[in-house]
Amino acid sequence: MYHEPGRPFTIGKWLGIEFGTELLEAILVVFLLAQTGIASFAGRVGFVLLAGILAALATNVSYWNWYGFPCVYTAGYMFIQIIGFLCVGIVAAFVLGKRGPAA
Repeated sequence: MYHEPGRPFTIGKWLGIEFGTELLEAILVVFLLAQTGIASFAGRVGFVLLAGILAALATNVSYWNWYGFPCVYTAGYMFIQIIGFLCVGIVAAFVLGKRGPAA
């Protein structure tokens, strides 16, 4: 990892940026879910879970391939991302409630 010389250690700022990024991801995937006609709880959770798998694959496999990130790190980080999206899917499915299929 490259860190420019003299870069200040600002963990609060980094955590804030990470939180904002993950919150934006959750908002976007829930917005996409709301645009679908998926009515079942499992279907909604599955939609968000699939989006999470796609997001995890799209970034982490490239980092492993091109930058030599360790396999254990890559698999672990992908697992964390996928579980995060699974949690978002469960919450979103509850929040959106029951509705009929889109006409």
